[in-house]
Amino acid sequence: MGHYLSACGLMYSSTGDELLKSKARHIVAELAKCQRANEGGWLAAFPPAFMQRLTERLPVWAPFYTLHKIMAGLLDVHEHCGDAPALEIAVGMAAWIPSYLPIV
Repeated sequence: MGHYLSACGLMYSSTGDELLKSKARHIVAELAKCQRANEGGWLAAFPPAFMQRLTERLPVWAPFYTLHKIMAGLLDVHEHCGDAPALEIAVGMAAWIPSYLPIV
């Protein structure tokens, strides 16, 4: 999803294609619903419990990469399409990270 959002944002910036902008904004609105349903910042295609696998050194495929790509796509839509909710979602995702990280 993040790659697609980045592509939409960058192509809109390059071409002015309103259909791409509209699709990106629609996806952002749907992602916002998912984030709200997850009670806050968490937004991913896998449950937050999978993050515990990192702590336990169990197999899990690149969860921070996945989170990064979604956030990058949201930031591209915000920057290139002027979509304020995209930034709000990314900030919410970033705010979730300390809940995962162990206290140092």
